[in-house]
Amino acid sequence: MNAQQKMVVRLARHFHLKVATSEQVKAGVYRVTAQNGKTYCIKRLNYEADEVTWIDRLLRKLKRKGYDNICWRDPKEAHQKLIQTSSTGADEYYVITPWIDGRTPDPRDHEDMRKCARELAAFHQAARGISLTACEAREWLGKWPEQFLLYRQMITKYVKKAERGSLSERLTNFLQEHGKNIMHDADVAIEMLAKSRYADLCEQAKEVKTYCHADCGPKNMVISKKGTILIDFETIRMDLRIYDIYRLIRLANKSNDWDFSIAQTILEGYESVDRIAKEEYALLAAWLLFPHKTYRILRKYNTRTDEGKRELEHALQKEQRARANMIGFLQNLHAYMKRGG
Repeated sequence: MNAQQKMVVRLARHFHLKVATSEQVKAGVYRVTAQNGKTYCIKRLNYEADEVTWIDRLLRKLKRKGYDNICWRDPKEAHQKLIQTSSTGADEYYVITPWIDGRTPDPRDHEDMRKCARELAAFHQAARGISLTACEAREWLGKWPEQFLLYRQMITKYVKKAERGSLSERLTNFLQEHGKNIMHDADVAIEMLAKSRYADLCEQAKEVKTYCHADCGPKNMVISKKGTILIDFETIRMDLRIYDIYRLIRLANKSNDWDFSIAQTILEGYESVDRIAKEEYALLAAWLLFPHKTYRILRKYNTRTDEGKRELEHALQKEQRARANMIGFLQNLHAYMKRGG
């Protein structure tokens, strides 16, 4: 038994489970088959106590409302607990849930994306109206304008560094060629957000209490015999639902060169359950236009080794090639909006 397996055995004891086999799925996530024959997922939650408690209460309330297509613990089950432990040398939170057998949706498959969109709409409907004690870190309503401006400032900083020639040759050349267009897209998206009904929609959302998964791409859903199941709720927050729709479209199109037909399938699937307002479409367009992925790549740049920086430079080139299709994509989205979906 290696060190990792021994650590999982120690963790499992906190859940009163005896491990038969275990494997690491990714950092902090373990698939565990217990001696009782059942398979579980043990997952580390890298958040403060108030956030972990908030997430747990929200998801348990969602289950009590009768919405069960989420992978989360059932406190009535003997082993499904939320624990704080120092088994790994530091205080950490872990949750154990059933392991969901199924497959990851294929972002190129229209039927899979329709299922994902319909389930996302059902999740939003079920979560609407749940009351919780406020958790500041999970309150995102009203924060988008500030986000966009901060992201734009980061991009501007790197473009100016490129003008001074204080970056690597490859990154300097990239930003000298594309920097102005990237900042233009950011500015137009910021203006679109400013002219939208974002503030009004946030006020409405505060009243009715809306929640957002915030990372609901195909990799965070499982198509099982039971249906389409949402997983990985570390990012869940109070926010507008259109952000989830944006994320699903954005993450699905990573593999599709911004093929609008996939986005249309997602929108039609969602709207077969719950209509999307015209005002929400304006916000969707702003998020799609804003160079958020470019910002995220640049944000990591100074923390990387030389090899890591080269990988990020390659990622920037790849993202810029993908964004070349964005104008046509947004034109198709506008036409779709005009004809009412």
